[in-house]
Order: sequence, then structure tokens, then C-alpha cells
Amino acid sequence: MVCLDFDGVLFDSAKEAFVIGCETFFGVDSNYDNLRVNYERFVLLRPFVDSAWQYRVVFNILNDDLNDELMLLEAKQKLKREPQKKDLEFAVKFNYIRTELLNNNRAKWINLNEPYAFFKLLKPLIIKFPDQFYICSTKGSEFIFEILSSHGVNIDIRQIWGKDIFEANNSSKAKILENNVNKQDAIIFVDDSPRHIEDVQCLKNVEAILAKWGYLEVGKIEDNHVLIVEKIRELLANNEKKN
Repeated sequence: MVCLDFDGVLFDSAKEAFVIGCETFFGVDSNYDNLRVNYERFVLLRPFVDSAWQYRVVFNILNDDLNDELMLLEAKQKLKREPQKKDLEFAVKFNYIRTELLNNNRAKWINLNEPYAFFKLLKPLIIKFPDQFYICSTKGSEFIFEILSSHGVNIDIRQIWGKDIFEANNSSKAKILENNVNKQDAIIFVDDSPRHIEDVQCLKNVEAILAKWGYLEVGKIEDNHVLIVEKIRELLANNEKKN
């Protein structure tokens, strides 16, 4: 079995998050100082975001007149706290605007989510072995399903463990795996979050691999996607022999 994160592993959704986050935070006209609030600075903070509510914190930090170094220090500190009422209200509005964009301009929304080379290499394997692939993400499963479908990949939505399941399992991907998979199965788990990798790597029969092309801090990004695809290919071949 192969378990994959979505944002930062299969697709780069940073542009989508920036566009929707701007509208959620600043309003439909999105009037802001683009010297402080811009995509380049937003991407610097993206590695520290796990959930939509945190984009409210991100845009508050971007809106402050801080240099990049101080901005990063502020983000690392503030994004660790628990969400407040206004954060959760922001997340509801964020997902509403995302849904409206999907419904009213699906092509634009899809284009804001760009596939990584990893997805392009893996796509034939997902199509050939759809029952072997699961998605484990903090993103809503309905959005993941739409993006995959638009790229010709149709897996059962029950194999997409999204935001609701993540939150129901104490925001732990390790607990999701413990509660949903056969503990005897060999599993490859791929995520771009060191926190989720650390959480999962203690599980038996799970090889947890950090996707180093995803949302990592500046200086820590490298490309190991070909190596991971080969590991997945080998696991699927072994499973096929057993069957």
C-alpha cells in the first residue's frame, strides 16, 4: 500500500492558497501593499502551514512591515498555537471561497493547482493499481477528488483521508493509518512535513519518506522524487507477485 500527502507532494497548491487567502483576508477586491504581501514572501511561510486556519496568521504576518528573517521567526512562533475563534471563522470562509471558485470557474481553480513531476511519473501506476493508493491530507477530500479527476486519475473517494478524518484522528496521520490499514501490510508513506514523517515512522511495516521537493524551508529543498517512485514501483511489483 502507498499512502501519499497531497499538497506539497502530488500537487503544488501554493498559488491557489495565496489567491484564495488574499480574498478571504482582504476581501473580494484584495487591496493590499504588494511589497509586503506577495506570492514570493507567502511561499517562504508555506512550509509552516498545516491547516487553512493558519493562513489568517500568515496574512497578518505578511501585512506587518517585517524583513524576511523576522517574518520567519514570527511565523515559527505564532503558527504553533491553537486556533482561536477568528481563525476557525477564517477557515470556514476560506473553504467557502474555494468552493465558489470551483463551482463558478473550475478551469481557473484547477490551473492554480500544479502537478509536480512526482505525480506525472506516478500517474500510470495509480491508474494501473488504484486500490493500492491512498491519500492522507489536511485538505478536504472533495477538493482532492476534483483535482485528481481533472488529471485523469479516479480513485475511490473512500481512499482519500482528508480534513475531516485528519481532525477526527487528533490531527495525527499515524492514528489514521493505525485505525484504517492492515498492520501486516508493507506501507510506503510520503509527506513533505517533517512533523508528519516523525509521527508515522514509529509504526511497524511503514517506510516514511520525506518529499524534499515540497513545502520545505529554504535551503532544505532537493529533488528525491525519482528515488521514491522507484521504491513505490518495487513495492507494487512485490505485491503483484504475492497475489
